[in-house]
Amino acid sequence: MVSAVLLWWIVSILICSGLAFGSFRLYAWWIDPNEKQQSNTRMRRVLLGGEAMFCVLTIVVLRSMGTTNETHAVLSSLGVPMGLGTLALVPTVLGFSVVVTVGYLGFLPVAREYRDAETSTFRAAIIVFRWTLAFGGFLGILYALLMFAVESKHPLVSPVGMAVVIIASYTASPWIVRLSQSTRPLTETERKRFERLNDGLDVHRIHVLSGRDNRIATAFVRGYPPQLFVTDHLFEAYDDQHVSVVLAAVGGRLRQRYLEYKFGGLLVLGTVAVGLLTASGSVLIVGCGVLVVAAAAFVWYGNRLVYRVDENVADRLGRERVITTYERLADAHGTEGRRSWLRTLQMNPPLPRRIARLRNRANSMD
Repeated sequence: MVSAVLLWWIVSILICSGLAFGSFRLYAWWIDPNEKQQSNTRMRRVLLGGEAMFCVLTIVVLRSMGTTNETHAVLSSLGVPMGLGTLALVPTVLGFSVVVTVGYLGFLPVAREYRDAETSTFRAAIIVFRWTLAFGGFLGILYALLMFAVESKHPLVSPVGMAVVIIASYTASPWIVRLSQSTRPLTETERKRFERLNDGLDVHRIHVLSGRDNRIATAFVRGYPPQLFVTDHLFEAYDDQHVSVVLAAVGGRLRQRYLEYKFGGLLVLGTVAVGLLTASGSVLIVGCGVLVVAAAAFVWYGNRLVYRVDENVADRLGRERVITTYERLADAHGTEGRRSWLRTLQMNPPLPRRIARLRNRANSMD
């Protein structure tokens, strides 16, 4: 039985991988190479949406084969405790991680051209596979906990389980980043430069991410106590004025408790949303209405926190200096100024919109 399930798993992954690779290779062939800047954001959206589609396709195929149930039966026959039933999801997570990785390799040639990067095929595959596997593992654990909570008869199990998952996500977020991406400590030269430019940025630990391959220059904070992640490309390709602006923006968000606000709001909204699963009638209708309004207010204020940080950084370091840095980052990353619902929900407005607000504020003060 095990050999038959394994054989069908391999065949299914090969078919899904072939479809993903062929689809992305066709899309890469269709893109007009003379419209890099105009299609860069659209390219990322198509890539993300396509990878998500093939991820779902793989999950549906594997579940229709009964992979999870068969794995659960094998684990039970080996005497694995039921509490470790999450292991039954391993073939599914591993499967869509392989499909997503192979699909990206179909797109890799045009990604190299657009990013002007020199990433090897092997390295690109390792990066994508690690990230997908770590993210898929987290989703697998989340799914198992939610299923346990939903199947429980006690009304408090679902919201408490969701609260535990969100708190664990916040606490473990630095570990998840390090698991999904290659990191290293600061070199002595980078450490001296950071100490000179950090503008009072107080973090527990600093990790350097590899951003050289895809020309990504960014910095962000995760977890508590806060840990800073910064790409090596930021130190290598940008001068002190630009790096100081990026670090000042990160420090401003840290002082505004931006990350705590995001996870705190998600904790409240997520807990209430899961709690409503057991509601019915007018309670469910009113609860959903209140939840939608609260979520909209939460996202609106979160975006205003980002704009407030930008204003504070502009007041301290100079408005034109901040605008110049953001313009260079937006140009390097191919960021468009159109409203993005995904970025809005993430409370991370696109750089062109932040630049426009800084310019409008400057004009209003003249």
